[in-house]
Amino acid sequence: MRGLLLLLLALPAPAAALSCLPWDIRAAYWRHADAAETYVLALGRFSALREPFHDRAKDVVIWQATFTGHRASARAFDRPFTAEVTIEDRLFTGIAGGERLPGELARGLPGLTGLVFLRQTPGGYVVTTALCEPVVDTDPTHVRPALDCLNRRSCPRR
Repeated sequence: MRGLLLLLLALPAPAAALSCLPWDIRAAYWRHADAAETYVLALGRFSALREPFHDRAKDVVIWQATFTGHRASARAFDRPFTAEVTIEDRLFTGIAGGERLPGELARGLPGLTGLVFLRQTPGGYVVTTALCEPVVDTDPTHVRPALDCLNRRSCPRR
């Protein structure tokens, strides 16, 4: 163990940077399905982010946005769905390869269309950013596997 620590300390900064596994919609489905919280999987997009609050102590920027899209039926994402969402953007300051600027999410998120896991809370819906996970999964080939998972057809755990 001590040898591994010494090796990591000796590596140049880029080599010790964050490394992520490829995103997998089925694994994401099971992670959210197994969570204690309740999640809604929807297909759509966020409006412009508004009302930013930068909590430096918690290293997070909290935004408000409107999500417009569809929830799933047995056949498709075809049930209209609109919700006000609180977005908690963790900045991960100090983690090599993970940190973001406080306003970066507001420039890149609005207009992206894809799958989003929205956490249901008593106060509404919340999305919390995480390392190695997209806020919006924009890959259209993930829609069918997501529907299969939601409808308990074919959704192997990975």
